[in-house]
Amino acid sequence: MTGIKDKLEQILSNDYLFKIDCTEFYYLKIENKKSIYLKNNANIDELLTVLMSMDDCEECFIFEFNTDYMVELIANGFMILSKRFFIDFSNNFLFKKPDHQNFISDILLNPRLFKNNPVIFFDNLHVSKSTKRIASKYELKVDFDFETIVDKCAEIHGENWLTEPLRNCFKELHNYSNIKIKMISFGVYKGGILEAGEFGVITKGIYTSYSGYHDTSSAGTVQIALMLKYLNEKGFCFCSMPGSRIDYDKIVEYKYRFGAKDINRKEYIKYFV
Repeated sequence: MTGIKDKLEQILSNDYLFKIDCTEFYYLKIENKKSIYLKNNANIDELLTVLMSMDDCEECFIFEFNTDYMVELIANGFMILSKRFFIDFSNNFLFKKPDHQNFISDILLNPRLFKNNPVIFFDNLHVSKSTKRIASKYELKVDFDFETIVDKCAEIHGENWLTEPLRNCFKELHNYSNIKIKMISFGVYKGGILEAGEFGVITKGIYTSYSGYHDTSSAGTVQIALMLKYLNEKGFCFCSMPGSRIDYDKIVEYKYRFGAKDINRKEYIKYFV
């Protein structure tokens, strides 16, 4: 593991990393896309300052999966993902698997702070009459079958970002005794059978949805509707829903049918102060 990290940072330093003036941070530039590479667990206030100054950057990469540091990132508004990288025989750094077998590979932690964040404020929540009728056939269970739901999301959507090391961290954080964050799941059951679920994280009265799945489309819609009803009744500030953009690699319209609107990250992070 240490050998891979050393090789990674040597290769990055040669061709891909560029020091950000007067800071301890580095640009990681791959295919003209800019992100931040953290050689160590950086001060988060400083990280936010640097990231907010970069209009064309919304993600970071870290080699270590440190759950304590993940807690601090989440508490400051970051969404935590992960990403597999490859180093080929020519010492090229890649996020796409080479078309040959001569490469080494590992996984980076990938915290993100999106430039625009779809959120649902509950005074703008809209649930259709048809969804309300269908919902009566289902039971919502909160924080039940957490690990099953996390693994099912990876099975359905693939491990593009929800890799095994990250899933293990989420499962560890689910049992984490920390007042700053809480990993949580929401599932809907029909006849005792789990038909749709999602997981995410709570911090400072905000729920951030990470990923979800459904066995039937109606069950998925009901799960979101019942979850939003629960969050509203419990007095949450809002529900942040960036996860589907990661799972599907596109903007998914369903969240806007529930009343979501986009807020920029400058406004977004004010809720986490």
